[in-house]
Formats: sequence, structure tokens, C-alpha cells
Amino acid sequence: MEEHLPWWVLGLIDWPRYRLFGRCMVCGRLVVLHTPWALYVCERTPLPIEITEKGWARLAAAEPVVPVSHADSAA
Repeated sequence: MEEHLPWWVLGLIDWPRYRLFGRCMVCGRLVVLHTPWALYVCERTPLPIEITEKGWARLAAAEPVVPVSHADSAA
């Protein structure tokens, strides 16, 4: 089995890569150029993704999911 680095070492490696060189998935700007308010707004904006026709077909074929909070009251 592979041996993994501790979580804090991965954080030291990944955080600068995301914060300094990463791009915002909402607006496309470099994350380092975001002001705190712009970062706040972008982090709370839904991602611009769409479900494809194949995805809708898979959703239609799947069994309905009952939330755990309503599972006991449904029985």
C-alpha cells in the first residue's frame, strides 16, 4: 500500500498552488487577485456547470433518494 504524506504537509503544498496560481471557477480570475469581498462573493456563487443529456438519463433511471431525516417518518 502506498504511504501518504500527512494532511498538514499536503496543505503546505496545495494551499500556495491554489491561492497563488489557481483560477477562480466562477469568474476565471487568478485567485490571488481577488479582494476579500470578491472571494466571498465567488465562493457563494453556484458553479457554472450543466447536466448533460446522458446525465439526465442516468438521473431518470436511478432510484429516488429519501433524505435520512425523512426516512423514519416515511415508514
